[in-house]
Amino acid sequence: MRFIKILMIGLWLVSKMVYAAEPAEFDPTATNKNLDKMITELNGKNKTKIEAEEFLNTLNVTLSDAQNAQKQYTLELANITKKIEALKSATNDGETALPGIVKELEQYEEKAGKYKYMLAQNALVIAKIDEINTLILKKRNRELINDILVKQSSIFQPEEFWHSLLSFGGFLQEILVSPFNWYKKLTPEQRENALNSLAMLAFMLAVALIAAVIIKSFILRHYGYNLDISVPSYGQKFKAAVWIFIAKGAIAAAIIAALLMWLERFELMKDSEFAILLKIFAAYLLYFLIFRAAVLASFAPKN
Repeated sequence: MRFIKILMIGLWLVSKMVYAAEPAEFDPTATNKNLDKMITELNGKNKTKIEAEEFLNTLNVTLSDAQNAQKQYTLELANITKKIEALKSATNDGETALPGIVKELEQYEEKAGKYKYMLAQNALVIAKIDEINTLILKKRNRELINDILVKQSSIFQPEEFWHSLLSFGGFLQEILVSPFNWYKKLTPEQRENALNSLAMLAFMLAVALIAAVIIKSFILRHYGYNLDISVPSYGQKFKAAVWIFIAKGAIAAAIIAALLMWLERFELMKDSEFAILLKIFAAYLLYFLIFRAAVLASFAPKN
């Protein structure tokens, strides 16, 4: 008898420990309020790199909790919906439902409404997390550009140079990691659609690049500078410069512009961190190609 009592007490203590170890229930409404505060802080003042990292760590944990809660809410709502349908089917058309069934229906419909509200709040949490990630990314990019263009750090300023180098390294890391982070957030069906779309995009870009090389060679050969003319006129120089600009800059720029338009219309990637980084990279590459083509056409036409 004493052994049984000890065993019961032990089981009670274990159950209390397990219960105490359970995580707190995810509250999307309270989480939305915290995210609103975070957005206000980000818009109100510049955060340091350490503070931004802390924000990102918090967001990663919150996103994981929100995704798990969304699965649980969806499952609970599906179960309640089945019970509501079962109770409704128990009453034939034209018959008055029994008071007990009416009461149960009201209870289940109230629960269903609660879970629908929780799902809506949860979707809002995920949308706000994406918004905050975008804000942090834009602030980091602004800080990087400031380090490179404004401070103009050099090897004679080791502290500034090292800070700029670390910022640039972090930017490159974000570029490399962002496709994997974006892909992990997709559902299996979305992943399949994304892979098909990206494969089609890669094929179209490959065809466009091959066509661009052929067109560029044709333009330079037939409309570029004619080295056989020893003293070309100003009109000939101007026409050749325009054609060289088109061959070396405008064609590539058109391909990049088409890529940017595709990114805007690709819903699965729209407003994601990966899409933002791609747009930034494509925009700077576009500026570089146009500037390079203008320089080559004006100052180094024979190169």
